[in-house]
Amino acid sequence: MPRCNLFWSLALIILETLSGNAIIPDTHVVHEKRLSHHAWSRNGRVHSRSIVPLRIALTQQNLDDETGYQKLMEVSDPDSPRYGQYLSSKEVHSMFAPSADAAKDVSDWLIEAGIDQDDILEFENKAWLAAHIPAEKFEQLFHAELHEYEHKATGELKIGCDVYHVPERIRKHIDYVTPGVALSARVRKRNAKQSDFAEHSLQRRALHASHMILEDSGDGNDQPPVNAADLRKDLSDCGRNITIPCLRALYGIPKPTKNDSVNSLGMFENFYSYAQEDLDEFYTRYHPEIPNGTHPITISVNGGAGPANRTAKENGGEPELDIQAALPLIYPQTITIYQVEDPPQAALQINQTLPGYLNTFLDSLDGSYCNYCAFGVCGDDPVLDAVYPDERPGGFKQPRQCGVYNLTRVLSISYGQGEQDLPVAYTRRQCNEFMKLALQGHTIMASSGDFGVASFPNDTGTAKGCLSGCGFNDTFYKPGDNCPYKDLKGKVFHPSNPGNCPWILSVGGTALFSNQTILDSESAMEIYFPNNSVPATSGGGFSNYFSRPEYQKKAVDAYFEKHDPGYKYYFADTNVSNIGNNGGVYNRGGRGYPDVSANGANFRGIKWRKSKNGTIATDARFFGSSLSAPIWGAMITLINEERTAIGKGPVGFVQPVLYKHPEIFNDITNGTSDGCGTSGFKAVEGWDPITGLGTPNFPKMLEVFMKLP
Repeated sequence: MPRCNLFWSLALIILETLSGNAIIPDTHVVHEKRLSHHAWSRNGRVHSRSIVPLRIALTQQNLDDETGYQKLMEVSDPDSPRYGQYLSSKEVHSMFAPSADAAKDVSDWLIEAGIDQDDILEFENKAWLAAHIPAEKFEQLFHAELHEYEHKATGELKIGCDVYHVPERIRKHIDYVTPGVALSARVRKRNAKQSDFAEHSLQRRALHASHMILEDSGDGNDQPPVNAADLRKDLSDCGRNITIPCLRALYGIPKPTKNDSVNSLGMFENFYSYAQEDLDEFYTRYHPEIPNGTHPITISVNGGAGPANRTAKENGGEPELDIQAALPLIYPQTITIYQVEDPPQAALQINQTLPGYLNTFLDSLDGSYCNYCAFGVCGDDPVLDAVYPDERPGGFKQPRQCGVYNLTRVLSISYGQGEQDLPVAYTRRQCNEFMKLALQGHTIMASSGDFGVASFPNDTGTAKGCLSGCGFNDTFYKPGDNCPYKDLKGKVFHPSNPGNCPWILSVGGTALFSNQTILDSESAMEIYFPNNSVPATSGGGFSNYFSRPEYQKKAVDAYFEKHDPGYKYYFADTNVSNIGNNGGVYNRGGRGYPDVSANGANFRGIKWRKSKNGTIATDARFFGSSLSAPIWGAMITLINEERTAIGKGPVGFVQPVLYKHPEIFNDITNGTSDGCGTSGFKAVEGWDPITGLGTPNFPKMLEVFMKLP
């Protein structure tokens, strides 16, 4: 009888092994399982003797608990005794690195399984282990089947599995494994028709520079408003033509006198550069105190090119707007431009085929980020991010730059995209890096967008850049038959990125009406352009990817209590899989944005271009929250200058101070953020999701920050 039982047991094992359903030991548990193949087709098994590049991402510390946030509040909360005592990059790295036990326990398991200790590599940042092993060994270790996966649109081939297992005793130390549910690096690429690639969903996910340019044709009325009669001439027409004197008068910004080199204002730029001829004409016409030839310090990241010829397509306006809006506010202080990506890669980002644009920039600042593992993502994504070396003409022929540059104390980002244009885990990992920079005393701000509660037109496949219900269960773009909220297609509000990240200061836009002066209150930016189907309105709303941070809860709770917008809402789950739940159009529990605002309309500047009638024009009026962000960057730089002069450090992560001092703002109570078939949110008393806390009263803001240690 015992022999019979043994026979049937062996037969059962053989049958289950042959059928691909091998018995999983009680000591192992499922670590990851693929829910769908979506863009990938699973092909044949990987040959058992093929050598597989095993990578085990070790679980980082302090990602899912309050440790990182608490540490940031210690150095950023004005009531903290450790305010301003920022961490070094080494201290920040140690805080998030895997525990000392993680690498040892996982290495011990690999050695016990027969992998030679000398064949196990531990990366310098201690974030992951690596080894090259036969496919059959991988399958034995993880009780998995390795297959080849082909991308349906591009023909790209990778290897991975649909499910794998790890010992339960070390599961807490393992973030994820490649090749696994997360596929390997590219193996090779099949030939794909260009038309196939053009239909790929990434074509709908663009990097967007948040500004618009209006040709200066005038509005038929050259007379300033009647109530401007008693104002200086350079302040008489600020409702139609915002200039630096207008900004100084609106916010009480003094003329600068200091230029300590540690306080150069940083700006992120991509693809577009500036033309020196445009800057010189701007100086000559509007700011003769700035000598011709004055130019920003340019840092080329992965072959970023600049400056541009005046007539070149790369002279696209964004860097020129940023420089013209900020430099006169801080001169003789300088501007440092981080020109990111070589021309071929930058062109892909701008023309909507390469949606990632900040990862390689962050790589260049923090070498550990190049391979940093968090939220199930290790390093850059070869599909979403630029890949180097780039052998194309004009490409950067060297490996991507990792940890080669220092970041300025203040950084302004005037580029953005829809939140859902990038995956949740990808975005959260990136946002965590911004927290690391904040812990080191950096202030990072980004424009909130120009389309109210929506992303830019045609983003995510809808004409108005809005989302649909049912989240990732069916995709945002085409809710399936089982979606109970199909009537929400194109009606769910679409937050913006990167200002959705709680560690970035999100800056919205305001405006004066044409018949107003600096003596009047501003309104939320809402500009209607000829032949445009949607107006330019200050971006604002609530993130689906990030929950509301503690520092803004009091302000946002007060908004809902006193000014509930009246729309149906939902509470996004961790995986953001329930967008549109309950018929809601926004996430009630999300990070609210913008935090603050500044003027974003009718800025008078210079931009070379061909006008509609074919003549050459240089005079222009700029619009957009990308004007607002560098204005805030300039003001924070001026505050840092004053603190530096008396031996104090930079203000760093400013949100805790700003939210505790609403009295330093000009409250904006007029305007709406149209979008997604609604009037969006309204500007109301106190914080609101269109202008945030309001525009700055610079003297009051300076006084608050100067009193801090």
